[in-house]
Amino acid sequence: MDKKKILVIEDDQAIARILKYNFEKQGYLITVVKKAEEALEILAQQKYDLIIHDMKLPLLEYGLELFSQIRNRYKEIPIVILSVAADEPPVMDLDAVAFILKPFEFKNLNVRIRKIVNSEEL
Repeated sequence: MDKKKILVIEDDQAIARILKYNFEKQGYLITVVKKAEEALEILAQQKYDLIIHDMKLPLLEYGLELFSQIRNRYKEIPIVILSVAADEPPVMDLDAVAFILKPFEFKNLNVRIRKIVNSEEL
């Protein structure tokens, strides 16, 4: 069975390290990028089973621009949004499979991610 590949778009190094370490322990292949350009470049080169997308990226208005570009180009890839409650406009209006509020417990995030990447529907 192939390992599931997850692209993590997160500019906070501490959160990125935690996600990478813990998801790799769960058997996923993890790629972490912190800039929109890096995310788009790597998506053009490799296929991913899931994207975890921080909405607060520098130089982008709450990550909406990057989200829109990814959603338009890669409709088949489920996207999980990481967001703080103060993010505006409401990220709940976006076409994502899940919304995880920061701060989060990895255990809860892991359960949600496992269900998404193992779902036959996605």
